[in-house]
Amino acid sequence: MANAAALPSDADLSVDLDWRPSLSATQEIVCWSCAAITACVVYLFTAPAGVSIPYATCIGLLFGLVLYTLRNALLEELYKARERIEADLGDPDSRFRHIDNLSVHVKQQLAERLGALVTAHDMPGFGLTQRPTDLSGYYLAFNGRLGRLVMDYELTEEEPQLFADIVTSFLARHAAVQGAWVDVD
Repeated sequence: MANAAALPSDADLSVDLDWRPSLSATQEIVCWSCAAITACVVYLFTAPAGVSIPYATCIGLLFGLVLYTLRNALLEELYKARERIEADLGDPDSRFRHIDNLSVHVKQQLAERLGALVTAHDMPGFGLTQRPTDLSGYYLAFNGRLGRLVMDYELTEEEPQLFADIVTSFLARHAAVQGAWVDVD
């Protein structure tokens, strides 16, 4: 029962869903100071002999870029520290299927009156399904084909080789469609 104590309550989850990372005053000072020091060092080693508006603009842009990069890196670290594993957040009847290196959150129930299998999955990148590494994983067409794969998986759960063939076919079609979209001249 040690795991039950470690699981977040519903109140904790609602707070987490609304949580936005923010930097402390010390972290803000460090970011601004590092950006200023970087800009000053670059200026000291590369300053032109006279006043140059384009050069001053470049130093200002360098300052802004360093500040933006440092702040976003720190905010991402705060976000990652608070992130939870998808499987820990699911309901007791949640299932996670691994399809093409993507953990897909699936809610399944048997519709007894209809005698049918009903499945629902979270769109990739939303809910408890992992974020795809490829931008095309966010397209609605990919989500539709993924829904078909989830249904096929549930229907062929007893026959893993048949499912492997379905996934291979899906990925080949997806790659062909993506190639057609990319090769437009």
